[in-house]
Amino acid sequence: MNANFTLKNTAPILMFILLGIASCKKNEEEPSIPLTFTPTKGYIGDVITLNGGFDADKTKNLVKFGDKTAVVNTATTTQLTVVVPNGAVTGKISVTVNGRTATSVNEFEVDQRLKLPAVLENNIALNVPDATKISADCGTGVTPGIAENTIVIEREGIVADGSKISIELDISHGFGGDVVAELILPSGASVGLIKRIGAVLDNGCGVKNAFIVGNKLTFNSTFTNTTISDPIATGNYAPLKGTSNYPSNITIAPLNTFFQGQNIKGTWKMKMYDYGFPDAGKLNAWKIKFEVGALQ
Repeated sequence: MNANFTLKNTAPILMFILLGIASCKKNEEEPSIPLTFTPTKGYIGDVITLNGGFDADKTKNLVKFGDKTAVVNTATTTQLTVVVPNGAVTGKISVTVNGRTATSVNEFEVDQRLKLPAVLENNIALNVPDATKISADCGTGVTPGIAENTIVIEREGIVADGSKISIELDISHGFGGDVVAELILPSGASVGLIKRIGAVLDNGCGVKNAFIVGNKLTFNSTFTNTTISDPIATGNYAPLKGTSNYPSNITIAPLNTFFQGQNIKGTWKMKMYDYGFPDAGKLNAWKIKFEVGALQ
């Protein structure tokens, strides 16, 4: 009787122990501190703050925006600062610490537009080959040397105000009148920024004024200056050209109108031409500058 009584009465105790173990295991797998964040929306590259339960060693906190891993800048046991990673889209944020994962209830909204102001640059020097002489030293008398450089914009944006976009060029060339610089947008639309400065005849040469490395020419629709020095100085300029319209396929147009309504996402090209023999040149670097208000 005593043996039966003992076994019968220990069953509830065993069940309580088993439930306690299961409960502890569940608590180990699921963090009890909710994961929240501020701000609730932002751009790629923004720094946001996460609140919850973390490891004070920042390397032990695995933070993900969807399936994209974020860089953790700082960490305490209750707060992290992290960088919104490239490729992130609107969705929930998760943090894994020591095998335990917490996921936010709310979604972080990623703004896919380009964050303004912004400057995008290609500073890899591009050699522009010399023209090949056919019947004259310049213009229609040569086959031009051609080279192009690119800047890829991965963010979205439609131009709302083209006057808030500028293009900066750093060029080297001993004979400035040989140079043609053509900007080509992702849509395929193109415009000339420099076009055989000072050339009067289609088969004639332009100015001898030199472009030198480090002298940066910035082009914007609000700039009106077309006066150049020798060497051509750093400054703000309207597109520079000669009297001759050659090459006629490269047009000089108001930059504000040219940019208006264009989608900035994609590959921007700076196509350089040498329309004079001899003397070759180089595009040392170029930039695209977006001011606040440039995009919708």
